[in-house]
Formats: sequence, C-alpha cells, structure tokens
Amino acid sequence: MAGIVKLVAPERLGEAAALADRVFRGGETFMGRAFPAIFDGRLACSYGVHEGDRLAAFLGLVPSELRIGPASVPLFSIGAVCTAPESRGRGYASALLGEAFRHIDEAGGSLLFVSGALPIYRRSGCHPFGGIRRYRVNGGMAGAETGAGAGVGTSAGTSADMEPAFEWRELLRADLHRLQALAERSEARYGRSLAETAALLHSASLAGIYRMEQKTLLGLRDGKATAFIVIAVPGEKPAETAPFVVEWGGDAADAVRLMAESVVHYSPKDGLEAFVPWQERELMRALEQLANREGTAEVVEAEAKHSGTVRVGSANRLWEQLRPYLAARDSGASAQVEVADAPGDSGAADVTAAGETRRLDAERLISFLFDPASEARSAFARSDLLARLLPIPLPYPSGLSFV
Repeated sequence: MAGIVKLVAPERLGEAAALADRVFRGGETFMGRAFPAIFDGRLACSYGVHEGDRLAAFLGLVPSELRIGPASVPLFSIGAVCTAPESRGRGYASALLGEAFRHIDEAGGSLLFVSGALPIYRRSGCHPFGGIRRYRVNGGMAGAETGAGAGVGTSAGTSADMEPAFEWRELLRADLHRLQALAERSEARYGRSLAETAALLHSASLAGIYRMEQKTLLGLRDGKATAFIVIAVPGEKPAETAPFVVEWGGDAADAVRLMAESVVHYSPKDGLEAFVPWQERELMRALEQLANREGTAEVVEAEAKHSGTVRVGSANRLWEQLRPYLAARDSGASAQVEVADAPGDSGAADVTAAGETRRLDAERLISFLFDPASEARSAFARSDLLARLLPIPLPYPSGLSFV
C-alpha cells in the first residue's frame, strides 16, 4: 500500500470534509457543517491515508456513550468513509477499518455502529442487528384544532379522561432543558450533555442528508412538557425521501399526537414515517391505536433491522459493561450467564448459560445479543433463562446522534 495510515490532525479535517463532500455530495459544502463531531477537531480520533501531502482516504470515528438502564457502554461510530476516486483499488478502506478497530480496542470500547452495510463491513464482523417496525402517519387526529400561528396548536382532552388540553409549539430556545429531560427518560439512549443535544439539533444532519428541513416540536399539558419529536420535512429543495421522525421522547401517546399534528400543520403529501425499535412498545401501541381508531396511521414494514450494522469488539467486555442492566433485569439469571471472547476467533464468543457452553460466530453473537427473535438464543436448553435478560435494547442509530 502506497499511502500511510495515521490520525488526521485537527488542522487537516477541513481537507477531510472537502474530500467527503467531493465523494458524497458532488462538491457541495455540507459534511463539515452537518457532522461537527467528525470534522470540528474537538475529538480528533479519525483516520486517513496520506499519499505524500495529500489526504487520499478518510474514516470518521466518533466516540460516545450508550446508556442502557443503569449501564454505561462505551460506543464508537464510523461514518464519512471515503476514498478519492483516483486512489481507489489500493486497499485503503480495509487499512482504515483495521486501524479504527485497534483504536477502539485500546480505548476500551466494546460496540461499534457503522452507518453502512457494504460487504467490506460484513467481512470485518459488522452485521445487521435488532428490530424495528416502520409506521406512516397520514393525517391528524379527529377533533384536533391547529392554531393559526406558525408552529402552535391546541387540542382539547376528552370528557372521559379529563386530561388537560394538549398544546404544542415549535421548540423555543428556552425549551432545551425540557427536551433534554424528556430525552433522558428513554431506557436505551445516547448519553448526551445539554450542549451536545443543542449542537445536534443545530446541525440537523439527517434532514440535510436528504435535502430536507428539520423541525422540533414540543408537546405540553398544563404548561408542562410531556413529549417532543424531531422531524425532517420537505423544504425549498426537492426532498430525497419521505418525511420522517428523527427522534422522539417523553410520553408515547403525546409523541404520536405531535406526529399527527405535524402532518396537519406541515402538510407533507407522503405522510410522516416513524422507525420504532422493538423495545418502544408504548409508542407502537399508541401508533396502532391511531391506526385503528382514526385510520390515519399504518404499518409500512412490520419487521426490519436497524439501519446500518454493528460490531462487537470484545464480547466479554461488553457483557461486563452491561452487568448493571442485566442485574436490574434479573440478578439470578445474570449470575448464570457468562460471555467470554473466543481465543483466536475474531468477533466470536463462548457463551455459557446454566452450565451449557456454545461458541457463537460474530453474526450469531450479534443476533444473540440484540435481535428480538434469535435462533442463537433458542438453541440453548435454558433459553427461558436468556429470555429474562435478552435482547439488549439499543437506540435507533439514525437519530440525532447519527454518524
């Protein structure tokens, strides 16, 4: 390989952003603005291949943290992986991935989210994971009244439930703490500071990728914030996909009400799509009630995987990092399950449940840990024991923290 693989210095990240713009956006200036965690130099743990003074290939690597119940799991995400057209076919992408895996291991990371599912990632132990259901909200709720002011609405509670009237508005600068508190109620979420949340709302990366505009709506009852949604809707430029929910938080029923109100207020002709992870059962229930009661929502895809792929760097390390969550789920079951890295078999693990040990390769291990239905789990004699602990819930990767 002619190039040299090394960390990209902060002062050269502008060159990296220009390369990513050239490869992904036809030269449009976008990537540096949309993905500050990669390109603004604060983290500076991305890698490049240097041919002399020229940056020939790049891999964006972003460290973060997952919060799963009481457990904290170090996470890395890979994105903006690109090679200059004139430098392709030289093995640069594989070399960059190898260096990224080494970095993650040295940093004590255990999980890697990858925004793509190309064969090069699959060969490197990155596989599809988890489960989602895709919904489409096609209209507002019956009886809802939308206010005349931009981004303000009210709908009355029914006499049967005597709930306070539901109100909503586009997010104000003074609402950031309210949104943060709602986001932190999720069992499986990215660990983000208030400043990080504000930066991600500002960058609007997912909406920008599809040439859409981002809107953030806050729902309230009696003046108290109950739910929020972040959505991508068509703007002045032709959109490249149907409008969709980027992220949501708080009360599930009020979040669905916000989705319905947004369809009325912003009038996206294709409705609004929501990708709901398997563990968000209350949100699924609220969407299906909307479908059954109002006929303004539908299931577009009943079973699908999360976007992108995931790689488990060290199964043993991940299992130990998850111990607080597992013990909270069922301490007795947790004590009977052990996970060890398989010697000499990258990505594989030896899993022991109630004295029975099975070796799982990387793909089966990922299914064992994260899939709602997994043959790798059901093969154990004590699959009932595993069902008390697994699957592990993960946040939808294509949200505000998308890399």
